Amino acid sequence: MLANHQQSDQEIALQNWIHKNWKTIILFITATCIMIVSYQFYTKHQYNNIQNSSALYENALNAMRNNEFNKVTSLANQTIKQYPKTQYAALSSLLLAKIETDKHAYPAAIKHLLWFNENNHDKLLNDIVKQRIARIYLSLKQPENVLKVTSTIQQKKHLIYKELLAGDAYKLQKKYPQARQSYNNALLRLNTYSQQDANTILYPCAKY
Repeated sequence: MLANHQQSDQEIALQNWIHKNWKTIILFITATCIMIVSYQFYTKHQYNNIQNSSALYENALNAMRNNEFNKVTSLANQTIKQYPKTQYAALSSLLLAKIETDKHAYPAAIKHLLWFNENNHDKLLNDIVKQRIARIYLSLKQPENVLKVTSTIQQKKHLIYKELLAGDAYKLQKKYPQARQSYNNALLRLNTYSQQDANTILYPCAKY
């Protein structure tokens, strides 16, 4: 009997609590439902964006292989405009940079490369693109811009290239002691690697 009485008291207390807080309960349930639906919508939206931007980028690559550069430009710009937050938009900017570089339209190429770095979060890849920007500035004989770009290269693997590019920039400025120091820094950094790692690094240096 005592147990039944206690159970009855608990049920009454629960009913009273629900009666007093029913508005809060409804709001909580509604908010939870909205959050679930919103998350599902966001996830589906993101998935669709990735799928659509991937298809556009793949078509742009195919057009690039066929030397259909006007089509590449159109598809790449469409990807960037419609899906700017996707990785395929960033990759599309590299296609545009390549086209502009081949046309010797270097300011336009730099613009696309800078857009890539602003919208890509892979620091290693960003440093590679910075090196490309620096080389374009070298070809334009703008050593001050080379030094500005290379000063932001941070990944250890690319510090050798940073010093080499800085050395070339100082040489253009006829600042030969600074150029010599940068080249020496590149050699010192190279000596910190094992022979196998050094060979891996030296191969792109030879191409550079």
